[in-house]
Parts: sequence; C-alpha cells; structure tokens
Amino acid sequence: MTYWRSIFLSLTVLASCGGSTQNAGCPAIEALRARSSVADARAAYAKGDLRFLSLGGFVGEVPGASDKLGPTRELKGTSDTETEACFQLKPEAEHYATRYNAEMSVLLTQK
Repeated sequence: MTYWRSIFLSLTVLASCGGSTQNAGCPAIEALRARSSVADARAAYAKGDLRFLSLGGFVGEVPGASDKLGPTRELKGTSDTETEACFQLKPEAEHYATRYNAEMSVLLTQK
C-alpha cells in the first residue's frame, strides 16, 4: 500500500509542476495595453531619458526609430528567453515600441 501511495503522490506533484507557468501570461507586455506609448515617450523625454526602446532577441531591433539612433533600452518581455505567452504578444510590444520610438525621434529633432 505504501508503494502505491508513493507513486500516487509523485505523479500528483509532477502533474502540478508545469501548469502555473503555462498560464502565467506575459505581465510585462500585457501592461503596455493600458499605457500610451506617445505619453510615455514624452514623460521619459521630460525626465531626460532619451533612450529608444529595443526589442530583445538574438539580433535586437529598434522599430520606428530614426536613422540617427541613440542609446536604447530593451523592452521587458521581448527577449528570446521569455515565455511562450510573451512570444505570442511580441507584435503588441513591437507596435508600442514603434510608436514610442517615432515620438522620441520627433522630440529629439525639436531639441
């Protein structure tokens, strides 16, 4: 009886291991839905943060930036090591970064 109980408990523990991360979503990118990329770029500019947003990956990209690219910071949730949920939401992050970087480019040319 103890043998079967051990097997049952082991299987129960193993079955519960993978479930939490699969449904975790991608909070970093999901949070962008409630934000305004243009307003965020203007707020960063006002604080002196003149960095463009980059999307992580093996070869990072800076969507929507002008030819005269300055310093960058990686948008959270976009690196290659993120969850599948983050990968699925990467187009939303790209849209946000494109608009953010376009606004930052405009602000920097008015400087």
